[in-house]
Amino acid sequence: MIDDFKGAYIATQHLIEQGYKKIAHISGPQHIKVFNDRLKGYLSALQANNLDVSYDSIYYGNVSIEAGREAIRHFLAMTHPPDAVFAVEDFTALGAIKELKEKKRKIPQEFGVIGFANELFGEHITPTLSTIDQQTVLMGKKSFKLIMQLIDKKIDKSKIVQQKIVLEPVHIFRKSSLRNDSMEQLNSLV
Repeated sequence: MIDDFKGAYIATQHLIEQGYKKIAHISGPQHIKVFNDRLKGYLSALQANNLDVSYDSIYYGNVSIEAGREAIRHFLAMTHPPDAVFAVEDFTALGAIKELKEKKRKIPQEFGVIGFANELFGEHITPTLSTIDQQTVLMGKKSFKLIMQLIDKKIDKSKIVQQKIVLEPVHIFRKSSLRNDSMEQLNSLV
């Protein structure tokens, strides 16, 4: 598994470092641990930076492109709308970007967006999507290695102990969250 709390913290901290002042979160169903951990990481980063935690700036939706669009409509209708959003995953972030573009909001100058997952489409949309890589390929490799050890009898099946491997999230900052004065930073990451 990935450290979802830490990944969310990194994503939110990045938006803060880019100068965004009111950061919203599009969350997923809270009965699912990964979404709850991501919400907690978001809140922790805001608190660590002495930013107000406004529960109006948290949109509880389903994980989908449409949920991202709905959340942006909700946020933009606020008296004091946010200027950035951390979406619980990349498809939701894609919906946020689509709605922001439809509403003629300039990304990242007026509104920053970051997702979570590192879906393949992220580097092919405009603007390219900042995200947290949840290391699915590495997860698969580590899982396969454990299975192969069982098959090869390198592990005594009577002594099998459940293992929990927590991987580090990897940030991928692209154009959707890097403000103009940070384009040099973007180029150094590529």
